[in-house]
Amino acid sequence: MATHTSHRALLDDIICGMGVSSTSDRAVAPKSDALRGKHLLYGVTGGIASVDAVRVARELRRHGARLTVCMTQAAQKIISPLALEWASASPVIADWNAEMNQLDSFDGVVIAPSTRNFMARCALGILDEPLLMAVAKSLSSAVPIIMFPSMHEDLANDIQTSDIIARLAAMGVTAHWGSTEEGKHKQLGAELIGMITANVMNAHGENKCSIAITLGGTEGKIDPVRSITNSSTGQTGYALATSAFLQGHEITTIEGRTVNPPNHQLWNRLHVKSADDMLEEVLELATASNPPDIWIWAAAILDYVPVSESVTKISSELENIDIELCRTPKLIEVIQPRLGEEVRQIGFKLGAGTTTEVLLAAAESLREAYNLSAVVANRLEDLDDGVRAHWIDAEKTEAIPTLNDLTEKVCAFIEEV
Repeated sequence: MATHTSHRALLDDIICGMGVSSTSDRAVAPKSDALRGKHLLYGVTGGIASVDAVRVARELRRHGARLTVCMTQAAQKIISPLALEWASASPVIADWNAEMNQLDSFDGVVIAPSTRNFMARCALGILDEPLLMAVAKSLSSAVPIIMFPSMHEDLANDIQTSDIIARLAAMGVTAHWGSTEEGKHKQLGAELIGMITANVMNAHGENKCSIAITLGGTEGKIDPVRSITNSSTGQTGYALATSAFLQGHEITTIEGRTVNPPNHQLWNRLHVKSADDMLEEVLELATASNPPDIWIWAAAILDYVPVSESVTKISSELENIDIELCRTPKLIEVIQPRLGEEVRQIGFKLGAGTTTEVLLAAAESLREAYNLSAVVANRLEDLDDGVRAHWIDAEKTEAIPTLNDLTEKVCAFIEEV
């Protein structure tokens, strides 16, 4: 204990010597408020993935969580409690103590990494370390427990591991696995751990919905190597999906052509290329036995596509070519008869080379024509300026300055009773 204290004092002396207080040095840049007001127990076990625990702790804090860290003895052989005290901005439970802090009440428990050995002891009710006692206490209180396993592939594929996971699942524990690389089931990255934790912690709150979001652009084929498309990046749709996922909603995205799509499969992601493909996926989703509660029509679907596609590449020696275009079915119009009256919808209207007044009038006409709850209207010329978009509903028209403001507005709408 004396060594631990002296190291901490040394760290504070170094930080203060640089003219920065230890409090400000521990600060994180916020990403969301999805975990604000949540007190999480962050458990670190003895897998080699515990070297990433500093990143995980800070990522959870970026979403607003308050942390108490508890480490197993094996974890402390890999990473220092001092490092996690700095990362979590909170004292670390590293051994038994008279206060028995591990029995405090927590809103949730996150174990990353979670080793096979630790999960087996949890499943069997063994209590030979403070973290195991904390998990047992949380299980008895029906507190969400989220584990992020890390182990060799042979261990992950062992039938006993499957039995352990099944037993934990029956107790209400959720396990989220990363990819298999180099013969190992690796722990998910810190960013994904933060997002999954927020989703699980918020999923059982009030007014949670299933949401379908169309996003990105579509393409119309000219020949095997050429097509027409539009300039949609899909970034607004991804931002809306991410924000709603963090708040605990069930998300499905129907994604056309996009730029820099997220590299994960945290929610149901359907990929399409053409306007017909998107219409087919939307119709299947809308007529399923458990269709979405809310639809957000953020995709930029081509209004016109080539009448036919050349089966061979059109010669580049030609001086001119004529391409006949035909109108595509309007997705929002086709889908309306399949949606129940209780389904809420948000439409999008993009204008270019027009005035704001003309755009807002067109957005209001769209809202009335298809009985939409709201329409988000923006001008291509304004996307990088002071007003990102306008929100139009039955009661008001409201300027939305930034993409972050737009995601907050949409999430507030989603959770309205």
